[in-house]
Amino acid sequence: LQAQGLAPQRWLCVQVLETQARLWAAEQALRCAGVQAVLAWLPQVRADHLRRLQVAAQAHHTPLFAIRPAPAQAESSPAVLRLLLSWPEATSGPAQGAQPLCLQLLKRRGPPLLRRLLLPSQQGRLAAGLAVPAPGPEFGLGLGIGLGIGLGRDGEGHALDRLAAAA
Repeated sequence: LQAQGLAPQRWLCVQVLETQARLWAAEQALRCAGVQAVLAWLPQVRADHLRRLQVAAQAHHTPLFAIRPAPAQAESSPAVLRLLLSWPEATSGPAQGAQPLCLQLLKRRGPPLLRRLLLPSQQGRLAAGLAVPAPGPEFGLGLGIGLGIGLGRDGEGHALDRLAAAA
C-alpha cells in the first residue's frame, strides 16, 4: 500500500478476534464516505456474511478485499474475482526474493483460466512493494491478526477512528 502512495498515517487498523465484530467493522468501514478501500482478514466466515459485505461494497462504491486462508478456496463465495497467491513450493516465502509469486485465478467472469500465472518478484512495482519496510507494530499488521483498513480521504478521520481509539 505504501509503495502505491498510500501513506501509513492514513491507514486505520481495527483489530478484533471475534468474527461478528470483524464483519461489523468491515461493514461500517464500507459505509463511511471517507473510506477509499477496505481490507478485511476473515479466516472464518460464511458465504451469507460475505454476500452482505459484497452488497455494502457495491452500494457504497468502495472496493472490498476479503483476505482468507488458502483452505477457504474450497468454500462458496459471492466474490466476482477470487485469487490464490502462493510462493513456489521450493521456497518458504518472500524472503527468497528471486522466486516468482504464483497467482491462480479461482473465480472470474468469463471462461476459467486453468494455468497459474507466475509474477516476477523482483521487477517493476512488485519489487518496489517488496522493498518497502513493513509498518511498525503501531499499525498492528501481521499474519493471523484481524485486519480491517479504511483509507481516509484528505486526512480526515471518521467514526471508526473513535472506535479504534476506544478499543
